[in-house]
Amino acid sequence: MKYLTTIKLIAVSAILFLSAVTMEGQHGSTIPSKPKVERLVNDFADILSPEQEKALEDTLDKFARKTSTQIAVVTIKDLGGMDPYQYAFEILDKWGIGQRGKDNGVVMLIKPKLSKNDRGHIAIQVGYGLEGVLPDATVKLIIDKAIIPYFKKGDFYGGIMNGVIVIKKLAAGEFTADDIKKTTDEGNDWVGLTFIIFLFILIFVFGRGKKGGGGGGGFRRSSSIFWGASSGGFFNDFSSGGGSFGGFGGFGGGTGGGGGASGSW
Repeated sequence: MKYLTTIKLIAVSAILFLSAVTMEGQHGSTIPSKPKVERLVNDFADILSPEQEKALEDTLDKFARKTSTQIAVVTIKDLGGMDPYQYAFEILDKWGIGQRGKDNGVVMLIKPKLSKNDRGHIAIQVGYGLEGVLPDATVKLIIDKAIIPYFKKGDFYGGIMNGVIVIKKLAAGEFTADDIKKTTDEGNDWVGLTFIIFLFILIFVFGRGKKGGGGGGGFRRSSSIFWGASSGGFFNDFSSGGGSFGGFGGFGGGTGGGGGASGSW
């Protein structure tokens, strides 16, 4: 009887082991291989225009060269049954994003909504070296406040770039989690409305005595400055110029495990 019990335990253990190996193999085949031409922007889901890819690549490449911190943006069409958080970790770890020994890599993974009944997913994974400046709670705040509001409007480029710039500022010590809370759409809408009312009061008071059309031009210049500063993002902090692929020097062999967060819409 004991012999049969032992045989059953061995059989069950073998089945569980083979199942785990099979699942690992399936997940491994789901994760895209590291591109032969290494880039920081890999749009496998094709949600960005070529111009947007160039602008993002240029922004991330300049930041990587300046700080050695590598932020990789990866979009995919299918998670293959994997949790987005785990998927992002696998990319960070297997591609070696960040510098060896510093582990200062970040992966922003996006799986867009492909139909009305589908759900979009985003996950951000952080290397050990950035765990102090990008703790889990802060990463979750970036996803919920700086990125997903854009995605809900169908603006993938805006959400990705906004998230990238917030991460850059946090990594460089120029930004805190409290600053993220101050830049929600609701807060900016209220500030914007107040500022518009103030502008109209100024135009009414100081423009009554003016003749000709000069005042209108002044208002247009003021309003364009206002909208650029209060659009809910940080786009004044980067150049949307051409940029070019191929300048990136390659991933540095970093590893993951520093935490992160995920979200959906």
